[in-house]
Parts: sequence; C-alpha cells; structure tokens
Amino acid sequence: MKVQANTLRPGHVIEHGGKQYSVLTYTLNQPGKGNPFIQIEMRDVLTGVKTNERFRTQETVEKLNTDERECTMLYAEGEQITLMDSETYDQFAVPVSMAGDAAPSIRMPSTETPRTTFCPSPIASAAPVRPCAGTPVSATRV
Repeated sequence: MKVQANTLRPGHVIEHGGKQYSVLTYTLNQPGKGNPFIQIEMRDVLTGVKTNERFRTQETVEKLNTDERECTMLYAEGEQITLMDSETYDQFAVPVSMAGDAAPSIRMPSTETPRTTFCPSPIASAAPVRPCAGTPVSATRV
C-alpha cells in the first residue's frame, strides 16, 4: 500500500528500489531555508546492510503489511536461534544478529515469547515481552 513518507515509523517494512527494508530510525528535518525532508535509517531485509535514505515529506513509498504471531525460542546454535510458531508449531532458524541490542537476552532458551518480524521470511527479532505478547510477522503487499 502506498503511504506518504512522513507516516513511516521504526518497525515498518517498506519496499524501495526493488528491495525490502525495515525502518530503524526516522528523523524529520526542517531546515530554515527549503522544504522539510525525512531522513530514514533502514536495514535491507535479505542482506542486513544498513542504508540512509532521504524522502521529501510529500513522496509516497510502498509500505508492506506485517502480521505478528507468538513464538517460543527452542535453542541457540552458533549464530542461529531456532524459534517455533506457537500456533502452527512450525520451526525456523534466524540469525542472532536480527535481535540487535536484545541479542544477549534472546540467546537463552525459554518459554517466553520473543517478538519476531517476518517479511515473508524473518527480518527482526526482539527480547521477550512480559506478559508474552508478540509474534512472527509476515509482510505482503496490499
């Protein structure tokens, strides 16, 4: 779905230049002279490479919808963690680097639910939230 760039927030997933990106930070810059613009730091979903991009406030971008589901962390092996979807019992491995700052707390197996974002493959993971809320997320175009 097309949305204006000024409505993007951290956690949103967008398609830009034929690639899927997860928005990490959002900054609205209003220079004294000239038009305001949005500075967005985003991470490529497939490669994990961070990129900075500027958009005019009137520009539109393709925002992908996400869907969250509960997951349980089963185990960690090297730089991979294995999660299980609590509804379908599907298991999948994701790199620990997806957790960002929460990586140390997500390495320990537990019954708590880590929040994981999917687009349609996993793109981000976060530390468990108490009470257990959150889930893997898949993204599709609307």
